[in-house]
Amino acid sequence: MKTLPVIVTTLSVILVSSTLTPSFALGEYDYLSEWGEFGIYTPGFFSYPEYIAVDEDGNSYISDLGNKRIQKFSSDGQYISHWGGYWKPKNPEIHIGWRICLIVWN
Repeated sequence: MKTLPVIVTTLSVILVSSTLTPSFALGEYDYLSEWGEFGIYTPGFFSYPEYIAVDEDGNSYISDLGNKRIQKFSSDGQYISHWGGYWKPKNPEIHIGWRICLIVWN
């Protein structure tokens, strides 16, 4: 019965130490590319980008929270189009947040 506290303590240390290490970020990675920069209302620029989705053709859709829009880029990072924005008509109206993008067609 004396070994039980040792086993529990050892497992606790392993559990705590494994949760403190961001294991998903460990390792060597190759730099691939980047696109966009900080900017307001300019196509291809971002103000607080949050989420990204990729379609079957390799196009990227990035939710741009600060500019209240979704931007679409080609697989090589070229700007294609966007939906929403501060000064655009409210059709469609873009609601971005909490990992959900809701597009409301009026």
